[in-house]
Amino acid sequence: MAVEDKKSYQKSTALFKNAVLNIAISEINEFTELEAWYTQTKIGNKITGFTLHWSTDKQVAGATDKQISLLREIHDEVERRMFDYLALENSKNRDMARTYIIRIKDIDRQVNETLTSKQANEFIQEEKELYGYLQDLLENDGQERDTSVYYNWLEED
Repeated sequence: MAVEDKKSYQKSTALFKNAVLNIAISEINEFTELEAWYTQTKIGNKITGFTLHWSTDKQVAGATDKQISLLREIHDEVERRMFDYLALENSKNRDMARTYIIRIKDIDRQVNETLTSKQANEFIQEEKELYGYLQDLLENDGQERDTSVYYNWLEED
């Protein structure tokens, strides 16, 4: 950690724990799938060392508010335009639109507090793709594509 030659850390274990060790442990826990912690080794009242522990049993990161919001926005937009999709002239295209809408609704039912970040990303990609297909069906049917919804979520990865 490049702090072994710092006198301030050698004199104050509390400073070392707060400025270095606790920050490192917190970053490991936040940015990896490991769960890390430490125990102190003491002789009398003096801390003489630290033992680092880790486990791979940490739960996978949950979906972020941004991911959930994005999934809901796509779903809500499809729901808003649903009658346009279901009123397509071509019956084959109408059936395809129905299939896409049902899948988006299925995804929406799976959006809850147990959704992982990885699952959310996969759902976002799938919903964006399905939304694009729906828009293509509208365009092929001679309807104008709704460009009012083309903002960041169609470009985000």
